[in-house]
Amino acid sequence: MQDTSRPGLEQLPVLASLADFQHASLPEPYPSEQTEGLGENGEEDAEALGKTFMTVRQNRGRTISVIYSVRTGELTAIVAESSRDNERLKQLVEMTAPDEIIVPSSAAGDDVVHFLSTAGILVPHPFTIQFSKARFFTFEHAKSALSTVEIGDISSDVLPEERWWRLRSCVDVDDADLVAAVGGLVSFLAERRVGTELDDDNGTFRVSRIIQRPAEDTMLIDSQSQRALQIFSVDFHPSSHGVGRNKEGFSLYSLLNRATTRIGSLLLRRWLQAPLVDTSAVENRQATVSFFLHDRHAEAVPALRRALHNINDVPRAIQRVSTASALLPDWIVLHQGCLAMEQCKDIIAHEVSRIDTMRDTAHSLPVLLEQIHTKSTESLAIIYGLLQETVDFTESQQRGAVTIQTGISSELDDARAVFAGLEAHLATVADEEREKDWVKASDVSPDDFSIVYYPQIGFLVSLPIQSYEERNGEQNVPVVVECDELSFRFCAEGRAFYKNARVEELDADIGDICSIISDLEGAIMRDVEGRIVRYVPDVLTWCDAVAEL
Repeated sequence: MQDTSRPGLEQLPVLASLADFQHASLPEPYPSEQTEGLGENGEEDAEALGKTFMTVRQNRGRTISVIYSVRTGELTAIVAESSRDNERLKQLVEMTAPDEIIVPSSAAGDDVVHFLSTAGILVPHPFTIQFSKARFFTFEHAKSALSTVEIGDISSDVLPEERWWRLRSCVDVDDADLVAAVGGLVSFLAERRVGTELDDDNGTFRVSRIIQRPAEDTMLIDSQSQRALQIFSVDFHPSSHGVGRNKEGFSLYSLLNRATTRIGSLLLRRWLQAPLVDTSAVENRQATVSFFLHDRHAEAVPALRRALHNINDVPRAIQRVSTASALLPDWIVLHQGCLAMEQCKDIIAHEVSRIDTMRDTAHSLPVLLEQIHTKSTESLAIIYGLLQETVDFTESQQRGAVTIQTGISSELDDARAVFAGLEAHLATVADEEREKDWVKASDVSPDDFSIVYYPQIGFLVSLPIQSYEERNGEQNVPVVVECDELSFRFCAEGRAFYKNARVEELDADIGDICSIISDLEGAIMRDVEGRIVRYVPDVLTWCDAVAEL
């Protein structure tokens, strides 16, 4: 049954003006996700964002660096062809700040370790160097590893040969050094079960997407120049507990960072760490800024900011969904994010329509806005609609756990009905038990007799502890009721709990009803996860676009 309290993306009204959007009803961001993983001024908290792994392969004058982010599940391969490979490597390590650097147990790996140990690399936290099996970084083994990894919408159902051919769309599989570096890191992470579901016996390694780019696309800025230009500035703030915390101080980054989203803040940091050398790409960014600075588009800025305010760390949420580790905040982030990204496109479409109406050929649409305007939102609509139909977000936030909508599963609805009527049913059973001869013969008052249910324990007879005694040198040992009809289990909060024939019948007839409901809801969400995973690459490209926006 679909919740019609808020329309799906396909039902959203066409905005007649930006004023309509300003007053449109948008969900409030989930409070715990607003600041999780960010320090003051929006800097990221490494522990909240997850670990970053990096491997380096140097061969025939080339340096190939591969980075895996646990937060987003992305693999990024950077190929340096220049004669200044080691300077590029130093810059990349300082920019990435990996937690672990993986090198093969070989002579080439020893050279990399020597450089990393003597280069004077400045990072916010120390990294560890891990040696991996040299065979992981051979072409044949790496190719085999990449033929089994799940990448975005390439699931385990796809044959290895077909998967290998589909990999060509994201990485140069004809580059043996590149394949060896990427596959070597994948083999190491798969052996460590990084990013793998706990109940996945096959240990399938999952990657949200693979990105390949040349290092020469960006400017080489050494750490000394960055400090001199004060691009970044890290201030240390001690606390009363004796443990200090680093945060961004007065710097070019802190002055420029007015990003509404976390992914926007992270992207700006990467831009400043590695500025572009392609003037046309720089001009495209400037054109986007100039577009919104123009008076005729001024009212679009607050509307976009309001939409972007509802986009939290979607890449991290989608990665948790992909690894079956998503919690309620992740589902809320994904649900709100899909709706807000659609709203961003609506605003851009409104501005495009104004340009078309005025037939303003001199005022063209920047590349970024053109990409957003022409990009399909089908994947966003499918994910939003699926979550809207499946999850009761209002009830979920009240309970603090994912709650499935009524009408999705008749078996789940029946189990919930049993649980809803459990209190009255147990009261009736208790009344029947009070009439038994053994209860009347005991010293227990009928009003103190009750039958209760504990999740994972089951149904129990609950009686008050009437006295305590000294036993085997121990003081205040509770005196429990001893009779053939009761089997003592435990004491808690002044009461003793027992099993008898009637509560054992309840255990058999009703079962652990809370666990049953939880299992049914979990199975439904596993199905939702499986249906969403195929849209991961498209959602991530949308995240790239709104981060730049």
